Order: sequence, then C-alpha cells, then structure tokens
Amino acid sequence: MKTFRLMRLSLFEKDGDVIEMHEIKMKEGLIINREEPDKSWLLDAVIPTEYEGIIHEWEKHEEEMLMEAVITHPDNAPALLRGVVKKTTRLEHSLGVLIQAYMAGKDENITELILQELITEGYEGDQLLEEFHERKNDQRSWSKAMAARLYSRQEK
Repeated sequence: MKTFRLMRLSLFEKDGDVIEMHEIKMKEGLIINREEPDKSWLLDAVIPTEYEGIIHEWEKHEEEMLMEAVITHPDNAPALLRGVVKKTTRLEHSLGVLIQAYMAGKDENITELILQELITEGYEGDQLLEEFHERKNDQRSWSKAMAARLYSRQEK
C-alpha cells in the first residue's frame, strides 16, 4: 500500500442537467492506494460538519459519487474518482469520512476533450496551440466536464 496526503477534495453532484461541484474544506486527509487487484483507493478525510447532510445521503443510499482529489501538493493535477461512502464517524467538531474509490474516466482523455472543443470552435495553427495550453491549465473546469460525461454515460 502507498499512502499520500489528500490536499483537496471536491464532490460532484448531479441535479437535473446541472453538475454542481462542492469543494470540501478538509481539516486533514489521506488517500491510500491499496494496490489490490480491484485497483481501489481508500480516502480518509476529516471534514466540517456542514457537509454531514450530503455525505449521509450518499452513505444511506450507498450511492456512488464522483469526486476530484488532489494529492501530495496543492498544485498537482486532480484525479477524478468514483466512490462510495463506507463509514462516517462523528467527531467533536467535525466528521470523519471513509470512502472506497476507483479511478474514473481512465479511458477518457482530457487532452482529446480539449482539442475536440477547440477544433469545433474553429481554432487552428498557433492560435490553437496557445488556447490549448491556456485551457489545459484550467483543470477544475475540465474535471467538471469529465464528471458530466461520466454522469451522462451512467444514465444510458
């Protein structure tokens, strides 16, 4: 097993056609690559109690959620995961959350998604390259676009 510091955690919630991104203001967290054949990850986060309602809903219904995790350093690229809340523990002033997760969208390619959009918008040549680099740096919006794609596939 390999353990990493969980720097940021955001949850994606689908409400009709809208994808809402909830950035969780974590107090602390770890993410563990279990190195099991099923390639699962374990997220252990201490979060403010203000998220208790949404977390308990997912836990109660054993509903799979999409999330974005940034590990080790805040500037690292986010990883898109899908997972289920396995356990919550009420702490004195916060909530402990244990999530079993798997990498999501590993067959998706954010680079391809960005290029498709740029070509559709008519970019070419040097302008295409400049705009590509600028959009690729906006990782949060691309995570949201990937989440929307994954949610739409679940509905089919």
